[in-house]
Amino acid sequence: MYTQEQLSMSLVQVGAGAVDDIAALGVHSYSFAIMEQCCVTRLHALVATLVASDTIEGVVEFKKRPQFGSAVGEVSIGTLTIPDGSAVGDVIYKDVSPVVLAPGNELVFEVTTAATDSGVVDGDLLYGVRADLDPEDANNQSNMVASA
Repeated sequence: MYTQEQLSMSLVQVGAGAVDDIAALGVHSYSFAIMEQCCVTRLHALVATLVASDTIEGVVEFKKRPQFGSAVGEVSIGTLTIPDGSAVGDVIYKDVSPVVLAPGNELVFEVTTAATDSGVVDGDLLYGVRADLDPEDANNQSNMVASA
């Protein structure tokens, strides 16, 4: 008998212009390209600008795409509803049923319900996930190609 060590990592988008406006519908060019097999178990959104959405709270859907850059065959991993009044630095999260991501997959974030407010709507987010390492030999991965 042996004990398998479980390692977790958090993937968090960073960089100039990386915050997403919760008041604008759609996919806003924020995603993760998957390079190593992992298993997503939690969704995160870090509040970068105070959320003002007293009329309708914004909803963000996290999606797995089988092929990077293509929405064909995408499936929902889960959604986060961003509460009105969420403060800068708050991390909104939801645990989800484990979803395996393989090399070549893409993880995308889409605002499916735009936040609205009786005054000026506001709220910017950074997205992330907690993913457990799910090691697999590169030879068993159809999208892994060894370099010469």
